[in-house]
This record gives sequence, C-alpha cells and structure tokens, in this order.
Amino acid sequence: MTVTFEIQPRGPYSLTASASFLCGFTPASSSATRTSGGMTFGFGLDGSFEPVAVSVEERGSALLVTAVGTTDVDAARRQVARILSIDHDGEAWAELGKRDPVIGALMASYDGLRPVCFYSPYEAACWGILAARTPMKMAARVRAMLSEALGKTLVVGSERIHTFPSPRALLEASTLPHVPAVKAERLRGLADAAIRGDLDVELIRSMDREVALKHLRKLDGVGEWTASHILVRGAGLTDEPAFVEPRVRAGFKLAYGLSIDPTEDELLSAAERWRPYRTWVSVLLAVHLSRTGGWDAIATRRSSRSSPTRAHVRR
Repeated sequence: MTVTFEIQPRGPYSLTASASFLCGFTPASSSATRTSGGMTFGFGLDGSFEPVAVSVEERGSALLVTAVGTTDVDAARRQVARILSIDHDGEAWAELGKRDPVIGALMASYDGLRPVCFYSPYEAACWGILAARTPMKMAARVRAMLSEALGKTLVVGSERIHTFPSPRALLEASTLPHVPAVKAERLRGLADAAIRGDLDVELIRSMDREVALKHLRKLDGVGEWTASHILVRGAGLTDEPAFVEPRVRAGFKLAYGLSIDPTEDELLSAAERWRPYRTWVSVLLAVHLSRTGGWDAIATRRSSRSSPTRAHVRR
C-alpha cells in the first residue's frame, strides 16, 4: 500500500532544517534517515497504530510525501504535518523576531527551523520511560532493539524503516528485550492506556494545560517532566513554554548572555513576547545550546537569588 500527497507549509519553513533536526535527534536515530531529497521516517498511525513509513521531499514550495503501509491519506497527512510542525500557520513567526531581537537573531541563524515532534503522544510517553535515569544514547539503543524485535519493518524508497512497537505488540510480547522489569511494566501500562484512548492526540490537545498534565500524571511512571514532554513534544503544541526542561533554561541563559541561571520571573517575562510560539522558541533555544556545544554541559542547579551579579534580560 503506497499513497502520495502534498502538504503546503504556511510561513517560513525548511525541510533541510527539519531533516537535520530529526535525523540528529537521539530518540529518532533508528527510525529516521536523511536522503538526498529530504528524509524518511516511520511511525504508528494515530488511532489505529498501523505502521507507516514516509518519504518527504520538496516539490516547489510544497512537500511531497510518499507513505507506505496505509491508504488513509487524510490521517497520514495530518500526522506528518503535526510531526513537522507545519499544521500551524507560521506567518506570524517572523514577526516574533522583531519583538525580541535575541530570538530574531537565532531565527536568522537557524532559518526555517520548526520543531520536529515525537511521532505521537504514545511514543513520547514510551521514550520518557526508556530515558528515565538512563543516558540518551543507551535509551535510543534499547528503543532501536525494541523496534527491530517487536515493531514492523517497512521499505520506502531505498530505505528500510523499523517502526516502534504498537501498544498491542508490547502487551502481547512475552518479554521486552533489554528493558528492565520495572520499565517493562510501565511500558505495558502505557500501551494499555493508549489502547483505551488516554493518549489520543486530539483528546490531549482539547484539554486545558493543567487538566492535560493532571490526566497524564495519572499514568504509571509519568511524573512532571514526562507529562510536560508528552504534552509539548508528543501532542505538538505551539504555545507551551518548556521551562521544566533544564536544557531550555540553559539555552535561554546562553542566548541572552546571562552570567547565572535565569529566575522564573525572567523566563516568564521573556516568554510573554513569544506568544503564540512559546514551544517553538523553547525548541530553538535548546537547538542553539546543542549546536554551540553546551548540550551536555548544562548547569541544572538553580542559582541563589542573593548572588551579586545578574545580567539584564530585555523586558
């Protein structure tokens, strides 16, 4: 089963930037590949968890998508658009850079970059369990082994793509390879929740922020960080600041030239200028941190408010 369709991004967008983002993103290392014309990646289709692999290339100002594994063009189009953050109108994105010159400079440096989301809230939740108290590269290897053992392998173009196991596959497997017992139990709990519809992307998107976070924290193994991660990176929200992520805070500190960690008030004050793209700015700050070598050297300890030196953040 192969279908093709086009998606027309609105506002500044670069497929090259998306491919660099996704294919350099540790959790996606086993499910995404850069190609000469764009990239390929694989995921479980929203709702049915049907395995799908797609090739995405540029065709003029539009994106040409070839999807293998489904005939549901509308569902595939919606999900690819959400993953690439082109389901939102980005026309006002450039205007944001005029309101905040620091962010404007970053936007110019990473031209056309938009967040590339996790493929679904389900996969974002599973990654949160796999990555808990585990180095990202090790968690990515475990994810890859799970995908090869229990997922589906699809071929799109010349690329073989291993999709992450569906909820049903996790529940029916006698063992989850290389996954500790506690994490295996939690993954199965998430699989059961996904089948019940508790991780449905439209359900999560329809909830108010605090309601959604409370809903997600009811899931076994999902704490504050993972709940925020599922909401922002799994459901693909555009205007949810990700300050619970230490690397976003460190990226803010770097971009604004602060000598010590920003206060909560400084972060919230700056974020008011970023509406309605606070998620996009949060990702931009994290990308800037990564590209400038600070990803693994962040300071997560909150600095004392009594420190005599604090650089000024433009209000």
